[in-house]
Amino acid sequence: MRVAGVDVGRVRDPSTVVVLGDDGIIPGAHRLRLGETWRFNLSTIVHLVRGCALVAVDATGVGGSVVEALEVHQVRVLPFTLTSASKPVLLLDLAQALPRLRIDPDAPGAAELADELRRFTAKTMRTGLRLSGKAGGGDDLVTW
Repeated sequence: MRVAGVDVGRVRDPSTVVVLGDDGIIPGAHRLRLGETWRFNLSTIVHLVRGCALVAVDATGVGGSVVEALEVHQVRVLPFTLTSASKPVLLLDLAQALPRLRIDPDAPGAAELADELRRFTAKTMRTGLRLSGKAGGGDDLVTW
């Protein structure tokens, strides 16, 4: 069962789409270009997730509109609100799954995803766990 995750960007961060094959191989990690129209980005997302059994979408902010638009395109969507409480849970699940996952080295975005995974940090603070990409790199692909 192919699944995908979509992190909807708007102004500072681009939208990202990561697809996971049922064999544990990641066949694509896509970072959409900033400055494109919503119509273009939506059609790109629909194309990238076609054939996925389920697509998890960050429904925070403008993501709610993307969820609705994907549903119109007959995409089975799992809306997800990314918060300071839910992000650590999501990333701990990812950490547990990593030994079973492989990034197809020839896949779109493979080098970027691998770089984000290498740069990602977790730091215990008094207020909780702080998770982020190190300076010079983001975490949009990693979180989805």
